This record gives sequence, C-alpha cells and structure tokens, in this order.
Amino acid sequence: MEKIKAFCKKQIVFVVALLAALISLLVSHPTAERFLSLDWRILFTLFMLLLVLEGFKKEKMFYPFFCLTDRFKTIKGLSYFLVGVVFFLAPFITNDVSLVTFVPLTIIIFKGINKEKYLLPIVILENIAAITGAFLTPFGNPQNLFIYTNTEVSSMSFILHMLPMWIVGLVGLFLAVNFVFRKNPKEPIYTNDRIEHEAPDPQSRGLRVFYLALLVLLLVEIVTRMFNFVDIVMIVLVALLIFDRKVFGKVDYYLLSTFFLFFLFSSSIADIPFVKEFLSTHVGGNEYWWGLGISQIISNVPGAALLLQFSENYTALLYGVNAAGMGTIVGSLASLITFSIYNKEYPKEKKDFFKYFHGFSLCFLVLLILTALPILNWAL
Repeated sequence: MEKIKAFCKKQIVFVVALLAALISLLVSHPTAERFLSLDWRILFTLFMLLLVLEGFKKEKMFYPFFCLTDRFKTIKGLSYFLVGVVFFLAPFITNDVSLVTFVPLTIIIFKGINKEKYLLPIVILENIAAITGAFLTPFGNPQNLFIYTNTEVSSMSFILHMLPMWIVGLVGLFLAVNFVFRKNPKEPIYTNDRIEHEAPDPQSRGLRVFYLALLVLLLVEIVTRMFNFVDIVMIVLVALLIFDRKVFGKVDYYLLSTFFLFFLFSSSIADIPFVKEFLSTHVGGNEYWWGLGISQIISNVPGAALLLQFSENYTALLYGVNAAGMGTIVGSLASLITFSIYNKEYPKEKKDFFKYFHGFSLCFLVLLILTALPILNWAL
C-alpha cells in the first residue's frame, strides 16, 4: 500500500490522466476508429525527441552551453538569455521541442553554478516562454497547426493575427524575470570557485554527430512535413537500435503515457452524442470563452479539435485555445512536459512547482485575455 501511495505522489499527473481516461471509456465505449484517430504524430514526435535528448545528455552535448555562462556576469543576465532563447525558438521548432531541449539544460546549468534557488521560477518562465513564443506561427504548436490546416487563412494573415499576443507574452516575460531578481538584480553567477564540467569524450565525436543529425532530421520533419512521418520514425528507431540502444531505457514513458491518456479522454468525451448536440448549439458566437474554458479541462490541443467543427469565429477560437495555455497545468500539454522533467529531478518539490506555476500562469492568463478581447472579431 505504501508503494502505491508513493507511486501516486510521484506520478500524480499520470494517475489523474489514467483515472480520467478510464471514466471516459466507461461513459463512451472504445472503438477502433477512435483509437486510430488519436494524434499519433504528436505522440511519436515526442517519443523521438525524448530519445534524442537522452542521447544529448549521455554524450555531454550541452557542454558548449556551460561555456556560454562565462559571457554573463549576473544570474539575471543568464536567465534573460535562457528564457529568451526558448521564446524566440519556439515559433520555429515548436513549444514541445524547445521545452524538451532547454528545461533539462537549464537544470544542469543552475546545478552547475550553485544557483538552484532560482531554478524553479526560471523553469516556469521557460514554460511560459515556450507557450507564448509558439503563438506566432502556424506550426509553433499543435492547436495552431490544426486550425491553420482546417481553414483557408494565409500564413502571413495568421502571423499578423497572433502578433499582439506574442508581443504581450514577450513583454510579460521581461517583467517577470525582473520580478524574480528584484532583490538581487546584480547577483553574480559565481560567488565561489567555478565548477568544472566534464567535456565530451573526443572518441565519441561520431556518436555526437549522429545525434545532431537525428535532431536536425526531426526538426525538418516537424517544421516542413515534407517527409513521410512513418518513414522518419522508422529511421530514428532503427538507427538508435543499431548505434545506441541504451537510450530506450532512459526515456520518461510516464510522460508519453500521460499524453496518450489525455488524448484518449478528450476523444471519448467528444464522441458522446449529447455532448456534440450541446456544443453545436452553444459554441457558435462564444468560441473564445469556450476555447478558454474547455481547454483548462482537456487541454488546448484536443480542445481546438473538439470546438473547431462548431465554430463560426475562427479568430476567437484561435485566441481562446492559445490563451488557455496559461491557467491550469493541463491547459497546455507542454506544461506537463515541464512538470514531468522537473519532477523527475526534484520529486519532493511538487507543492512549490504548482505554487510558482499557477502564480505566474494566472498573471499571464489575465494579460492574454485582456489582449485578445478587443480583437476577437478580426476576421481570420
């Protein structure tokens, strides 16, 4: 019994997702069609990225970033850099990829310079940076891509519509970093002797090139979708099985399972006849608030997929599901990635994580709601 309690505490998000999925399956019986319609592309993309990330850590490929810390004199300057990199890369490599890449890196860096007291708020701000930064482009996050591919909007019009929320996100992050370091804005990175980090093994250069090539391949596929996705998955899996199969044992499979369970839950709920009938009569004309509200329960990706078929104002839906990335931790599945990575390193800090997360997230939610309200009827 004690082991079960310990497991539930350690994997609380997974347990909640499992219970939600099981309840939804009791209400709406599973079918093969529903199972096949789940977003397997997102699930396998995340799996591939987690495998490659474990390879990066194993081969110490983040070492050059430690060298960058020498260019910053204060911890505040370093934090601006890390949060800014996540924000400006997210529109091009997606919010999930930016978090999977930079949250572990940030943990390693802050541990290495003995500044873990600032780690949690900066990780939370990186999470917000990934979500708000990804607003800008049609492929920055899954809900953008879903709405973009199912409407006739041009890419330039899409970017112009999302620009106000993107700018507000950037300004908010600047103010938030200032708030974190309001008491010690000039605190130096190193207060004692520097910690020397182990450089990559020169003999493993080929393996590092191999992992870098896999990452580039995945990013090109994510951004352009010019390849057959199944072929890319097979290439990555076979290559890793041949050259470095040990990374398969290091992946966080509970995180992958949590994503799967949330997709299964939202798909099951959407298949209930009276739910469809209710949404068909209430969503039209209220897309913004429905997008905001329902995404806090089932997350914004399945929320967008559920509501688009009942929507008349695509701009309002777009703003609603994107703003909903703030608020609860399930508002954006990207936040679950951040929580899972941080919880793996600091399993006893769940309460602190949720305190910081909701403190910052609710402030940004208010900012984004106020930004979107005047432009809800700007035709997409």
